Amino acid sequence: WTFPGSNGGVPIQKFFVYTSVDSGGSYSLDSTVAASTLTQTISCTAASYIMVKVAASNGVGGAYGTDPMGPYSGALGTYCAATPDTPATATNITATGSLLTVNLPSPSVADLHSVAHTGWTVYIDDLDDDDAEYTVFRVYDTSTAWLRTPTGVVRGHSYRAYVEICSVVGCSGGSPVSEAATAADAPTSPTNLHATSTTNDAITVEWDHDGVDGGSPITAWLVYTSTDGSSFNHSTTIDGAATNFSGRTHVQACAVVGGVASSMQYVWFAVAAQNMAGVSAQSPPVAVHCSGPPRTPSTAPTLVSTSATAITVGWSLPHATADLYGAKYLGITVCIDDDDSNTADKSCVALDSTVQTTHQFTSLQAGLTYLVSYQLRTESGSSGWSPTVSVVAAAVPEAPRNVRVMTVGDTSVTIGWNNTGYNGGSPVSSNAVYKSTDFGVTWSTASSSIAPNILVLATSCTQAQYVYFYVTATNLAGESARSDVVTTRCCDTPDQPSPPQRVSRSADSITVSYSISTAGLHSCSLVGWNVYVDNGVGGPFTQHHINDGSQLEFTASGLTAGAFYLFKVQAISESGVGAESNVVNISAADPPGAPIGLAVINSSDTAISLSWDMNGVSDGGAKVNYYYIHATGDVYCNTWPGTAQATVFASGGVLNHTLDCTAISGLVGSFSQEYLCLAVSAANIAGTSARSDHIKWRCSDKPDTPTTGLSVDRLYSSKTSMRLEWPSPGGLHGAFVRGFEVDYDDGLNGLYTTVKIGSATQRSYTIEGLTTGRTYRTRYRVVSETGTSLSSPIASHLAAAMPSAPSAPTYYNYTVAGTTMTVTWTWSGDNGGSSIIGWHVSTGVTPDNMGYPLAVPAYSRYFSFDCMFVRDAANTTYNLHNNYTYVKVAALNGGGPGYYSPVSRVWCSERPQPPVVEEDEDATSDTSVGIKWTVPNNSLTYGAPLKSTLIYMGSSNLSLSLYDELLNTAARTYRVTTGIVAGRAYYFQVAVKSAAAEGNRSEIVEVRACKQMEQPDPPFRADGNATHNLIGWLAPVSYGCPITGFRLFAQHSGLTWQSVYPYSEPPGLDLTSPFDSSLTASWAMQHYMDCRESATLQISYYLRVYSTKGYRDSASVTLTCASVPEKMAVPSQIAGLSSSNTTIGLNWTQPAMNNGTVVGYRVYRN
Repeated sequence: WTFPGSNGGVPIQKFFVYTSVDSGGSYSLDSTVAASTLTQTISCTAASYIMVKVAASNGVGGAYGTDPMGPYSGALGTYCAATPDTPATATNITATGSLLTVNLPSPSVADLHSVAHTGWTVYIDDLDDDDAEYTVFRVYDTSTAWLRTPTGVVRGHSYRAYVEICSVVGCSGGSPVSEAATAADAPTSPTNLHATSTTNDAITVEWDHDGVDGGSPITAWLVYTSTDGSSFNHSTTIDGAATNFSGRTHVQACAVVGGVASSMQYVWFAVAAQNMAGVSAQSPPVAVHCSGPPRTPSTAPTLVSTSATAITVGWSLPHATADLYGAKYLGITVCIDDDDSNTADKSCVALDSTVQTTHQFTSLQAGLTYLVSYQLRTESGSSGWSPTVSVVAAAVPEAPRNVRVMTVGDTSVTIGWNNTGYNGGSPVSSNAVYKSTDFGVTWSTASSSIAPNILVLATSCTQAQYVYFYVTATNLAGESARSDVVTTRCCDTPDQPSPPQRVSRSADSITVSYSISTAGLHSCSLVGWNVYVDNGVGGPFTQHHINDGSQLEFTASGLTAGAFYLFKVQAISESGVGAESNVVNISAADPPGAPIGLAVINSSDTAISLSWDMNGVSDGGAKVNYYYIHATGDVYCNTWPGTAQATVFASGGVLNHTLDCTAISGLVGSFSQEYLCLAVSAANIAGTSARSDHIKWRCSDKPDTPTTGLSVDRLYSSKTSMRLEWPSPGGLHGAFVRGFEVDYDDGLNGLYTTVKIGSATQRSYTIEGLTTGRTYRTRYRVVSETGTSLSSPIASHLAAAMPSAPSAPTYYNYTVAGTTMTVTWTWSGDNGGSSIIGWHVSTGVTPDNMGYPLAVPAYSRYFSFDCMFVRDAANTTYNLHNNYTYVKVAALNGGGPGYYSPVSRVWCSERPQPPVVEEDEDATSDTSVGIKWTVPNNSLTYGAPLKSTLIYMGSSNLSLSLYDELLNTAARTYRVTTGIVAGRAYYFQVAVKSAAAEGNRSEIVEVRACKQMEQPDPPFRADGNATHNLIGWLAPVSYGCPITGFRLFAQHSGLTWQSVYPYSEPPGLDLTSPFDSSLTASWAMQHYMDCRESATLQISYYLRVYSTKGYRDSASVTLTCASVPEKMAVPSQIAGLSSSNTTIGLNWTQPAMNNGTVVGYRVYRN
């Protein structure tokens, strides 16, 4: 402020500064300053609105007059905040040809020092005008993010800017000046984009531009590429320093384009121009195939046909990648030239067909040799010329004749032919033999240069292989057409077959069977047999020829009963007649032997299917006609019915029968799911055999297919092993379980490994040696006494151990209004070889009765649930608000849930409120500090039982740590005696721990390590006179906390108390702080008081003494202003008191007291 215009005729002594925090509703004295000071710093609450006014005082009316001040100044209203912080970074300015855009910084509350934001001041400078002045723009809309202005914008000029942030206090300093932006538009798009060259590895493109740069020179070309013609990626930027900038070319490597290998693939290109204003639109895209010209053909054209006047040549279509490198095929150019040194008469034809593979040249000279070659054409260019083929204008010879198989064996065949046809006008120079082993589908060359006088070829083959041959003849005109095809099968004549086997016999006939293996036939087809039978008396054999190779039995009839006949056979294959078998001797018929190998091939609840064997069993010399099925319900197989229970006709070699268990001839009742003893006998015309060995079988189906797959017991599994489990099987159809079969694959969807388990009671199996992280397919089957079930559904399981258990859940918070409890946990263990994908959290009413786990995402460590609806294992809900509930949590990986944490018992209620804490004076001394508190009642703990009291302590109010936990919930005081330093301040907080959680901490309480100082004695009159008193006082005992100062309060003639020492201070100020900078304990402990300020010459006093622990007030005392008494008269002796020679009695008179009151006398003697 400035000095007032008038001092009222008396020098200004001081200024009084008053402040208002309620917008001028009321003011209070803030401070006084000396008259020489015209400024003052005022403390205020950050971001608050404060009003200030000042009054001058010249002391008129006296220092303690009722209104010693002059009038107030006008009020100054301002916010208690600095101007906004200066932006640390330059703003961003962008421009078009007609518009500037300045981005405005968004200030934080801290940047504004918590006061209102009022906008920005923006300064813009045109760098291309003749001055360096900035144009100022004021932005008042605080919701905008930029300033946009066309004012004064000149296309091609450059502009820069800086910004100030403004608040209700003022504006900040200017930000750093931005980079310059040129007022220009983006240039026009490039044109005429095209490829100038391509290879299999790179493409060179080139483009034009019309020169319209938008007001700013083009600084770069941006090349974009695509592998699908729709999604383009920025490939490269060609700036002005690049050597290819002015030439407008770019070479694009095709190894990887946009992350895709593009060699021999189409690549799409687009180009954009860039200047300081931005980037143009992309040019129209151009597709270019990344490939070089086609590969030069490595083979000459092939001769298709020739005559005296025409030659037809052919070629193979090129391979799309190996020959054309993926480029679009456009056809070939084929040329013909007579074989001389003059190339001027070379004739070429460009063929545009992409499927044509032959071309005929006509009007040729007969007998002349011509050279033919060709080249390939694609969109990427033309290949080099192929090798030439030399062709004579002549006809090819006729095909060879009389092609025939001369010899054949398992591994070779020899063919022959004749060259007896017309040679086409040019002698046959060679023959070629072609062979096929796939029935003529494909042919290979067996030999291609056989001299024309060698008319035979031996070639190899594979046993049992059908081989086809044809022969061609070649002259100067080319190769003839094919000869007739001959075929044969490569195999030797059959080996010696096994001796014939007797099938049946009777009094006048014997039936034998015979066979030969595929190996014995050398893999050729069997086409017949020769069967030899003698006359029964050792005479000559009679041959019986059989033309059907599938007829494997022969019956010799018209025989003599009881005679022995000799039999032998020969097999006949495609290659001829084989060797004779050994001879067998077979006599007349007997009853057959008992069948063997009786077995159950299938059973159900209603039937049993049996099979048996007669191989090696005598048929008695006659064919078996019937089989008899025998069954008994005697489970010991001792008692059998007198007749068979079923008859089976033996026609067609039948060796099986299905017996209906529900209705068995000769037996009573159904035997469904019951045991039967079974046997079979055989019968021929000679009689019936004995019963076979019996078997015992239950008439029931195989076990039903399991309905569920294998499960995994993670508790007994590891990262490399898996304990598979299955339930007790059902659907056994009355049969006993014999075991199980377990399948598991290799974790890669490969083949299964089968484990057979022979125990009927085993319900688990551990597979070892697994690869951690792989998913294994598993299945199993039930094996009973009647068969094996089909496989269970496939169950896939991850090879991973159970994750380690998390920590026990702990209380996090509780919402009283919503009865929602939130718990949290930690986890840092082993994930079992599979990433943690979530958590399973269970709540319940007891540790042993917990509900179904609920899933929590892997990123969370918190779980909330409503305590009014806690579910148990039976899914029954309970209201556990203000009661205990139980929580546990498990980590979940790809294999399933892991080990559960310990079960936590948590109380469903809010955490307790903080207690009210204060210093315990009785427990505090130089060697100890004590506190006491009030424990919240039941409503403040929300019904939760108290568990303990937590004491937090520190030597700084910024860092308190847990010091002790009191389990005695009745305790209300606490005392610390260890490590206490006298006079030091210690800070305490107290929190109550209930069954729910630890409550919030109390307010911080400071306790000094010392007793409260003793109450000071009242001040006293140390000296004085009728107008002045010298007031003195004594320091009280302060124990371990040093005294920091004194303050003397006085009351004049019934007025309010006022501090008069160390300074005279107006009423209403807070004078409680022991660390007031005006206090000092080193000043003289006395004060001089002017009694004239009291109308009665009496002033009341009390003393306030401050220490680091606080302050204490003395009792008040009233002292009169008086001078010392006048000099007393000489005392006189009183005879009555002088009673002995050792006693002197004196008396005196009271002197003038000078307004004082007699408080005593002093007697002096020599």
